[in-house]
Amino acid sequence: MRLKRITIFGFKTFAERTDIDLRGDLIAVVGPNGCGKSNIVDAILWALGEPSPKHLRAQTTTDVIFAGSARRRPLGYAEVTLVFDNEDGTLPVPTAEVVITRKATRAGEGSYAINRQPCRLRDLYDLLADSGLGKSGYAIVTQKEIDQALAASPEDRRAWVDEAAGVQRYRQRKHESFRRLAAAEDHLARIKDILHEVEQQREPLREEAEKARRYKSAADALREVECGMLVVQVADLVREMEAAEASLQRLAHTLTQDNGNAVELEGRIATTEAKRRKLEEELAAIRAEQHRLSTGADRCEAQQKLNAQRLRGLDELEATLREDATRDERRQGEAAREVEEREAELKAARETLERVRSETAGAGAQADAVRRELADAEKALAAARETHTRIAKERAEADHRADRLKEVMRELAGIERAMPDLVAAEQEAKAALEEQEARLQADHDQAAAARGELRRLEAAEAEEAQTGRSLATKLASLEGRHRAIEHTIETHEGLNHGARAVLDAAERGVLSARYTPVAEAFETDRELALAIETALGAAANDLIVADERAAREGIEFLKRERAGRATFQPLTLIRPSPPNRELSALAHRKGVLGRASELVRCRKEHEPVAESLLGRILIVETLDVALELARTTGWSRLVSLDGEVVHSSGAVTGGTTGKPTFGMVQRKAELGELEREMKAIQQSLAKLAKAGKERAAAKDAARNVIQEAERAAQEVQRQVAEAAKWHREVHHELESTQKSALRLTAERERLEAAAGTLPDLPVLATLESARDDILKRLAGLSADADLAEERLKDAEQRLAQAEMLLGQATRRLEAARDGEQSRARKLASLGPERDQLKQANEELEKESEAFRNQRKSKDAEYTGALERRKALEAAIESGAEDLKKCRERIQAATEASHQAELTRARSDARRASVAQRLLEEYGVDEAAAIETAPHTVVPSDAATVVGRLRRELREMGDVNLGAIEAYERLTQRAGELVGQLDDVDASIAQIRASISELDKLTRDRFEDTFAQLEVAFTEMFDRLFGGGSGKLSLSKPDDILDTGIEIDVQLPGKKKQKLELLSGGERSLCATAFLFALLRVKPSPLVILDEVDAPLDGRNVERYADMLRDFSSTTQFIFITHNPTTIEAAHIWLGVTMQEPGVTSVIPCSVPVEPSGQRLFQME
Repeated sequence: MRLKRITIFGFKTFAERTDIDLRGDLIAVVGPNGCGKSNIVDAILWALGEPSPKHLRAQTTTDVIFAGSARRRPLGYAEVTLVFDNEDGTLPVPTAEVVITRKATRAGEGSYAINRQPCRLRDLYDLLADSGLGKSGYAIVTQKEIDQALAASPEDRRAWVDEAAGVQRYRQRKHESFRRLAAAEDHLARIKDILHEVEQQREPLREEAEKARRYKSAADALREVECGMLVVQVADLVREMEAAEASLQRLAHTLTQDNGNAVELEGRIATTEAKRRKLEEELAAIRAEQHRLSTGADRCEAQQKLNAQRLRGLDELEATLREDATRDERRQGEAAREVEEREAELKAARETLERVRSETAGAGAQADAVRRELADAEKALAAARETHTRIAKERAEADHRADRLKEVMRELAGIERAMPDLVAAEQEAKAALEEQEARLQADHDQAAAARGELRRLEAAEAEEAQTGRSLATKLASLEGRHRAIEHTIETHEGLNHGARAVLDAAERGVLSARYTPVAEAFETDRELALAIETALGAAANDLIVADERAAREGIEFLKRERAGRATFQPLTLIRPSPPNRELSALAHRKGVLGRASELVRCRKEHEPVAESLLGRILIVETLDVALELARTTGWSRLVSLDGEVVHSSGAVTGGTTGKPTFGMVQRKAELGELEREMKAIQQSLAKLAKAGKERAAAKDAARNVIQEAERAAQEVQRQVAEAAKWHREVHHELESTQKSALRLTAERERLEAAAGTLPDLPVLATLESARDDILKRLAGLSADADLAEERLKDAEQRLAQAEMLLGQATRRLEAARDGEQSRARKLASLGPERDQLKQANEELEKESEAFRNQRKSKDAEYTGALERRKALEAAIESGAEDLKKCRERIQAATEASHQAELTRARSDARRASVAQRLLEEYGVDEAAAIETAPHTVVPSDAATVVGRLRRELREMGDVNLGAIEAYERLTQRAGELVGQLDDVDASIAQIRASISELDKLTRDRFEDTFAQLEVAFTEMFDRLFGGGSGKLSLSKPDDILDTGIEIDVQLPGKKKQKLELLSGGERSLCATAFLFALLRVKPSPLVILDEVDAPLDGRNVERYADMLRDFSSTTQFIFITHNPTTIEAAHIWLGVTMQEPGVTSVIPCSVPVEPSGQRLFQME
């Protein structure tokens, strides 16, 4: 067998695929240090199965892969292929060529192949065993191993001899035989132990198996009866659902009819209401007319009072005028007497004048002075007389003015007395007019606002009535759904049979512990319910308990009652996962709603369960978000809001199951949502009812306001016209009176201004006496003529004065007479005015009486209208009562409909529960149950039979149904174990015989090989050293199987020495002698020598080279050397170099020899 070719790629410094042809027996590998020569040896060693990287001068397997250079990138794998020529059949493979390949990648993966077929390392070892290329052989020898061959212990040195003797495989087989023997003995002990245990278990199971057979028989009978009862119950529940559906349809028809009747009654009530509103308008008109008549009567009475006041004023004026007439008559008499007196004085003056004229005589000179004095006196007397005349005239005028002032004052007093009444009347009329106009506008505004409010209220009433009906219908539907869901929750629908059995037992008091379903313990929002339900999965059926004792109690109950299985969550054992930072970071990513445990609400003590079941599950919005997170983060489990699941394995679950199903979590979420919706609707209905009552009152108030406002507006409008007329009349009279008052006031002021204090009349008598004295003196001094003349003049003056005073008295008399005529005219005018006022009062009395009579008529008409309104209100009340009864029937039908819906929902829930139980416990689906129900015969005393069978089952107590199978299985197992026991005993005997045979073969082969090796070592030692002696011996001659190999040497010309005292070259030659002795006894097809000749000197190298040539006929040598003598011995040179830094290149060179002995070099 020869190594024909080596192919290296990616191994250490071999960056390129390198094929090395090895067609000679002596092959020298030459090249400078560090160029990769030893890497060829390492590549061959690695391909032959070297498991330790340290033997390849590496730390890890990846270190043998090309790591890159300045120009090249690192490679991903290393591969070495060895091609052997196996024509002599050295290797146990039926091919002429054997190809061994080993490959390693940077990922740490490795592979082996023999003839390009994958194999194990063990297969490779088996192939190379006894070929000299095994893992403990001497095919590859380095300088270090040469030295270790001498330094090794005798026992370690024996490995080379065993390889040469070919007993390594025997030792391996013996080792395997011992391992198999130990395993067989262990197996035998286990079989005996198991057989003993099986026998111990089998005997008690015999009785249990018999009891189990009886129990199974009773259970099968119970199962058959219960299955039949459940099948019939499903069919009955389906019929109940159909009956409820028919009732719902009938009630729907009734509701349709009653709703139609309600609409008709509402129409009739609306028509009657319209008639009532019209009658209300008539009543308003009558009330307006009543108000007008009452106002007219009041106005007549007010005008009568005003006229009476005017009459009283006329009476007072007449009395005043008559008083003035009496006073003027007195003054007129006084004036007449004065006239008579003045006429008498005038007559006396004329007589005096005549007498004086007759008596007048001439005057003398002496009398001139007296005359002048007399003239002065006369002048003073004339002035006094003139003043007297003027003052008298003024006094007469003053007296007249005083009289006129008194008259004016009396008139002003009357006006002043009448003025407040007139002003008050005018203000009252004006205020009444303004008030009536304001009332009219306010009534119009109030009526318009009330009409708008009424329209708004009616529209709101219609809209809210429709809203109320819709809300009532929706509330009834929600209440039905709420009751149905509550029933399913109370009866634990949706939980598996085992969990329901435990909960029912706890409710009945059979179990003392408290059990809380996980699905009921957790609450969440409606939109998260499906995701949480999906995240919980089957864990929604788990039962939370306080401790393991409660869990054990529930399990024992389930076993005892044969009620199924259930999973318990003891709070004392729950250990939630620690917080995960990665999870906390993911919870804030877009599309991630959070950890499922954080999205549920539960009691404080249940939080560990939530964390345990949901703590490592993320809830996301969509499946796309879940898939993205699964790709980027590899999170364990992701659930979307639609219930899709991305598992940790990468599997994705989603889609639909056909008919939607709702678990406990979704039902509780829906229940909470329903309660919120129902509460909101109830609040809305309460608000609507309250608003309806308030709106009805507001509508009535608005109608009353409209009617009252319209009636008041009509009445006020009439009163406005009358008040305007009255105001005009009063205002006109007031203006006239005010003008008269102004005129009289001005006249009074003028008269008062003119009425001053008149000066006293001059004392004429005194002046005349003085003048008379002067005249007497004049008479004494003057002539009688002058005296007479003077007396004549005086008489003339007295005559003039008398004439003047007569004129004044005459004028006063005429003035008095004129005042009398004026008063007479005024008195004459008072009568017609008084008559006119009396006539007006009579007419006003008649008009007032007419108003009162008309008011009585209107009162009767109003009473009749009230009676008609009362009849209409009674009709409305009757219609409302009928409508109320109709609505009560609608409500009753609605309730009945809800009850039927609830019955249907309960029947459906019970049907689903029974159907689920049928499917889970008996494998019968609903359709098959309904189909087989008519043909299913259930005993009339089925309940009694079930009770009897259950009693029998309970009386049996705890029954191990597996005892039957266990007993049969143990019986079969015991037979099998007995057979195995015999087989193992036989196997142990066979293994021990095989070990004895291997020991015998090993002993014989070793003794034979060692005998040959002794001779060969002595020969090789003598040849390499040129003398001396070398001897091999056994360290334990009596124990051939475990003995070691001792080497004793004596160098030429020296005494025996210990091996460790030899020089390096001597040690190398000794080891080389030992190596070639092995090759002589057991030639190896391939030997690789790595600088073994390095310690040798010239002559020893030549002997070493000669040995190589001699052994090359049976062994192929590949040696790494720097020694020219050794290189010269080679037929092929493999030049190893690094043309590129870090990359090894191999240049083969054949060295043919001519017959003449000259070498010819040929580069390939």
